[in-house]
Amino acid sequence: MQEEDLLRTLNDGLAVVVKNREQAKLKLDEALADKQAALENKEELERVMASLETQIDETKNLLTDLEETLRNAVRMYKEARTKLVSEHTAGKGGLFALGQVHGDVLGN
Repeated sequence: MQEEDLLRTLNDGLAVVVKNREQAKLKLDEALADKQAALENKEELERVMASLETQIDETKNLLTDLEETLRNAVRMYKEARTKLVSEHTAGKGGLFALGQVHGDVLGN
């Protein structure tokens, strides 16, 4: 009888160990799946980060080009304004001289 009790106790203990082992294996499998998902997310984030860095560099280049275009436009505007003012001033002088000639002709 004592052997049967001992055998029953050992079987019960073994059943508990087997059950605990199965639960531990399930938890390990879940942890491994979580780790794999985390690695995949990390790789995706790294790809997105690299893409964003490339876009930032391209945007910086576009901004630099835009700034250069703006500087050229301002320079061309100033040159055109200066030329327009000088031609306008020269035209006024020409009109004044023409008016004097016209006045002289009428006066004679």
